[in-house]
Amino acid sequence: MDTVNRSVPLPPPLPPSGLPLPAPLPEPDASRRLWWALPLYTVAAIVVLGVLVAAVVPVQRWQQAPGSALPVAERLEVEGAERFESDGTVLFVTATGQQMTLLSWVFGALDGDVDELTYEERFGPRTPVEQRRLGFQAMFGSKQVAEFVAARLLGLPAEFIGGPAVVAEVLCGADPAPTSGCRLLEVGDTIVAIDGVTTPVLADVPTALEGRLPGDEVTVTVTPYQSTTEEQLRITLTSPDDGTDRAILGFRPADTRRVELPYEIDIDTNQIGGPSAGLAFTLALLDELSPGSLTGGALVAATGTIAQDGSVGAVGAVRQKAVAVRQAGAEVFLVPADTDPGELADIRRSLGESLQVIEVATVIEALEVLAARGGDLSPLDLDGLGPSAD
Repeated sequence: MDTVNRSVPLPPPLPPSGLPLPAPLPEPDASRRLWWALPLYTVAAIVVLGVLVAAVVPVQRWQQAPGSALPVAERLEVEGAERFESDGTVLFVTATGQQMTLLSWVFGALDGDVDELTYEERFGPRTPVEQRRLGFQAMFGSKQVAEFVAARLLGLPAEFIGGPAVVAEVLCGADPAPTSGCRLLEVGDTIVAIDGVTTPVLADVPTALEGRLPGDEVTVTVTPYQSTTEEQLRITLTSPDDGTDRAILGFRPADTRRVELPYEIDIDTNQIGGPSAGLAFTLALLDELSPGSLTGGALVAATGTIAQDGSVGAVGAVRQKAVAVRQAGAEVFLVPADTDPGELADIRRSLGESLQVIEVATVIEALEVLAARGGDLSPLDLDGLGPSAD
């Protein structure tokens, strides 16, 4: 027997005659959906606009932040000398110091690796333009001294030759005259002549002033920074603070000496300024121009100025540079021995065992540190920086 229900469901009964059909449910009102969304969109737009504005509005603060740790060898060009491959690398380290925006100022306050500097802390008595000029000049001098020290340690002849008289800083007394050098000279000016007597090198300036007295006026021909057009200034001579009656123009000269070597070297530093890469440049030149591995195969970073006697001088932003060194994966970071002890303690505490920070007072001490880690010093003349180096 077929028990399957083959019946078709009947439609629901119609309402009694004369009654209306049930009304469909109303669609949601679009205006009701937007009443709560519009405020959210407005707030989001204001926030985005505020962030964009904060990212471009400058504040009177300059950051001191980690920069980068870069291999020196990749920036070296050598002509007239053999270069040797090394299984290690020497890094020079930078820190950044650009003006902060409102946004970077806020985030910088939350970043323990960023220091915020005032205008005076960042530039001192100079203008930003003057500071930049000095930085480039200091980098040039640093490279020259590094080449000199490296050549001497390699047992090669090297000597300095005089450079032009370039203004690094103007020197003012208590009440400088309106026509004094500190009023008229600018950082980066090159002294070309004094009263028509040419001064191609710095040593010619005091010679041209012989017989002059403080208060005398001279005509000084200068070439402004990055210019080829000569200008003439009428300058009143002044006297130094050493109690003598010598007549001076009133400026501190930049180190423009050039080193003469039996080969040609160029270190491409692009737009990087300052003297703090001197130690790193010296170590990299020694490694590249001698057989064997100076670093013992390690990735070594270094910061510190270098003097022609091989001494290593203090630099700034060591804590920020240590962060860049750690990020680069270096094993050793050589820093000047006169680095602030508190700063060194902070660095070691924050880095832990990830990076060995070692203080050195001279390039010889730096080489001894590398030798203790397996570096090969046999090709070097460690007595090359004797009294004859001055």
